[in-house]
Amino acid sequence: MDQVMMDRSAMDQAEGLRRLFRAAPPEMLAVLPCGTVTTPWVASQLRARALAGRQVLALDEWQACGNLADCLGASPRFDLLQAVEGQVGEAQCVLEVMPGLRLAQVGRLVRALGSERVITQRTLAQLQGLQAGCDEWLLLAQAGEMQTLSPLLLAAPRLALVVDAQPKSVTTAWASLRRVAREVPQMAFSICHAGEYDAQTEAVLSSFCKLAASRLGVQVEQIGSLGEALAMGSDARTALATFMQRLLQVCRNPAAKPFETRFPASPASVRLSVP
Repeated sequence: MDQVMMDRSAMDQAEGLRRLFRAAPPEMLAVLPCGTVTTPWVASQLRARALAGRQVLALDEWQACGNLADCLGASPRFDLLQAVEGQVGEAQCVLEVMPGLRLAQVGRLVRALGSERVITQRTLAQLQGLQAGCDEWLLLAQAGEMQTLSPLLLAAPRLALVVDAQPKSVTTAWASLRRVAREVPQMAFSICHAGEYDAQTEAVLSSFCKLAASRLGVQVEQIGSLGEALAMGSDARTALATFMQRLLQVCRNPAAKPFETRFPASPASVRLSVP
C-alpha cells in the first residue's frame, strides 16, 4: 500500500514538473455549434482528447439549457467574470470535469469585455494565469444569429463550424462564417459534420467550402475532428500570446456591432447546392 502511494506521489510530481516547464503556450480553437446535436458531439471530442493525454481548458459562452456544461455533466455555479471581479476565487469558476479537462463559464465575461478598461486588464491577467499546464483551449462560441460578435471569438486564430443533418444547421453556419470572415478574414476556418458522414454530407460541405471561397474569399477546410482543426495553421500566429494581443486590440476597438446595421443582406438569401 505504501509503495502504491509512493508511486502515485511520484507520478503527481512528474506531472507537476511537466506542467511547470511546458514551454509552448496552449493552442487556441473557437468552435461554433450550429445544430441540435453539435454540442454533445463537441463534448465527446473534448473527453476523447483528455483521455488521449491532452490538458484541455474549455470556455463556454452558452448559458442556456443544453450548453457544454450540461453535456459534460458539470454544474458551474459561477461565471469567470466573478473571479475577474474578485467576488470568488478562480477555483470556484474553473471546474475539473475529468482528468485533463477543465471547464469555465464565460457568457457574462464576454458581455463585460470592452465595457471598462479595468475589466479587460483583469481578464487578460486571469487568462494568462489559466494557461499554466494547458495544451489546448477550446472556446464554445455563440452562433451567427446573435446580435454581437464575441471578443473571444474574434481574437481566436482558428474557427471550427460544427453542423448536423438539419438544413437550418448549414444556414446558421453560413451566417456565422459570413459575419466572422468580414471581421477576421485571416482566421483559419474549418467545418465538420457531427454524425454519419455519407455522400450527401460530402456534397453539402463541398458546396459550402466552394461558396465560401467564391463569395467570401476565405478558405474553409473539411475536417473530421477537433484535433484536425487544432492542427490547422500551427505556426507562431496561433500562440496564446498572439490571442491575448488580439483580444486586447478587439476590446480597445470593438468590432462587435449589430451585424444587421453594417450588412443588411440576409444570409437566408444564400442557397447551398443540396442533392
